Amino acid sequence: MKTLREFKLKKGTVLLLGIVIGILSLQACQQDEEMTIDSEEQAEEIELVENTTLAEDNSDQEVSLADLAELEVASSSQRSANCFTSNWDSESNVLTIDFGDGCVGPYGKERSGKILVSYVNEGSLYISDRVITFDNYFVNNIEVTGEIFIVRAEENENGNYQNTYTLTDFTLIYPNGNTFVSNGSRTREWIEGAGDGDPSTNRFQITGSLNGESTRGVNWSHTIIEPIIIDFSCLSEGRMLRTAGIKEVKFSLRNRERTRTVDYGDGSCDGSYTVTINNRVVTVEG
Repeated sequence: MKTLREFKLKKGTVLLLGIVIGILSLQACQQDEEMTIDSEEQAEEIELVENTTLAEDNSDQEVSLADLAELEVASSSQRSANCFTSNWDSESNVLTIDFGDGCVGPYGKERSGKILVSYVNEGSLYISDRVITFDNYFVNNIEVTGEIFIVRAEENENGNYQNTYTLTDFTLIYPNGNTFVSNGSRTREWIEGAGDGDPSTNRFQITGSLNGESTRGVNWSHTIIEPIIIDFSCLSEGRMLRTAGIKEVKFSLRNRERTRTVDYGDGSCDGSYTVTINNRVVTVEG
């Protein structure tokens, strides 16, 4: 017959063993949750990250096109090049960049419709606040709407031109009707090419944050944690602008908050970047 002391020891041992098993099981579940990811979920996450990059690249290109068109009309009221027509209306202070019914022009993309650049105050390149809007404007069959407000550039402590631009409901509308919306502000610093008359030589350092809603109705935000380098020379090779820098993307999916790290690389125009999903690194070809 077991003594009372033996019974208590056995009961305590069983209880302790149960606690240990429970802790190990919980840790295993947490590890499984971290280490495994449903393929459909991964596809959704990568799609969201790809769309943030596409929206950023598009907005950066529209700002650059405004610079390019301004140079086009510097010596005349109307001039046609690069498949678009630039027209400056001095009464309304509006620069119209017209791609007509469609053509493949700057940066190797097919564009149609109009970009409208309204000058808030007098001045030219780099020294006027501007508002960019769009009129029936499409890039590679994706409609672009919304507004970009560009603050005039000023010299910073590094001796480089720097300004901010703000996206307000900057929206990509895909052929299937899905929309991807971006809002927020970023600061860009010219680290190469400022004022040389050739926007294709521009290299910028970008900081700031954006937020919005994905094509699947998911609210997202991202913050640049290591300055992103955008290099317009990459576009001559048909590559995306982003070549270096890191951002964190946050969103909620399946009622779980997610944080994903996006690394744009080492500065080369390779058109790829990586997304870290838990302990898994996924390479995305831009």
